[in-house]
Amino acid sequence: MDASQFNIRDALGRWLCPACGYPDYAGDPAYDRRGGLAGVTICPCCLWEPGFDDDPAASERAGATILESLRRYRSGWGAAAPWAGRAGEAPEGWDGALQLRRLFEVAPHVR
Repeated sequence: MDASQFNIRDALGRWLCPACGYPDYAGDPAYDRRGGLAGVTICPCCLWEPGFDDDPAASERAGATILESLRRYRSGWGAAAPWAGRAGEAPEGWDGALQLRRLFEVAPHVR
């Protein structure tokens, strides 16, 4: 599985967090094909950090391992997909559940 599939863009070209779908979470792609880090960032919404919260072991299985890590990371969220970033920094009208649904529409392979 190609790990670069976790570098997800929306229709406006913004990089989406592969964990929660937050737009513009990164300025550059996070993963190379084998699972190594192409860029380093932390999502301001869910605090997902590629290379820390996942297990991108540079191997043929890196993509599967990242997907398992994403699923494990989301497992405790419940339906609300809560804001985990700094208090008061969520955009006005922010809806974590809607954001996550939009991520799955754009990238169903990260579900």
